[in-house]
Amino acid sequence: DIGVKVGYGLGLLVNKNVFDDVSYSHELSGSYNYGGKLSVNIGDHNAITFDAMFSKMTQEFNYSIAGGPTTNRNEIVWDNLDLYLMFRSSREGAYLEIGPMMSKIRGIKQTDTVHGSFGESDDVSSYYQDRYFSAVVGGGSYIYGSGKFTTMLGMRLHYGLQDLITQEGQDYRGPFAFPNPSRNPSDIYDTY
Repeated sequence: DIGVKVGYGLGLLVNKNVFDDVSYSHELSGSYNYGGKLSVNIGDHNAITFDAMFSKMTQEFNYSIAGGPTTNRNEIVWDNLDLYLMFRSSREGAYLEIGPMMSKIRGIKQTDTVHGSFGESDDVSSYYQDRYFSAVVGGGSYIYGSGKFTTMLGMRLHYGLQDLITQEGQDYRGPFAFPNPSRNPSDIYDTY
């Protein structure tokens, strides 16, 4: 089977320091992807699928600085090529799937209302991994089908298996550190 896929979802980067910091709040940030799939059926109910998807991921944070504006915004946006290898099982018009995903980061930028954005000569890519792996589980249902054409609607949950931030990014303490210590320069986290 071959197919075309599009998706939209919400994402959230997790770091214990940021979650415990009352001056910071996460936004569930929108992401989208598009691409295609190739699958090989195994009998009547199972398949191995390979998906190649282009995605744009976003994480927005709101934070406050003592004596400054009540809300500042920090945003990280990255483009991926996501490669999935999934096992899919289908019964009575519904399916479940599970498998790994490798994301190759094709570009990343970070902006902040206090500091502005990095210029063309300022590259934040060394603070972030160039690829990362995730575990994926999903499910859905067939909406319309005939002998040669099927439309499906489903949902996938992704969980990153490694840190998006590199060691250099963890050690960096400048204005574009993750998440952004400029929100309170006197109170940089003791550890990453």
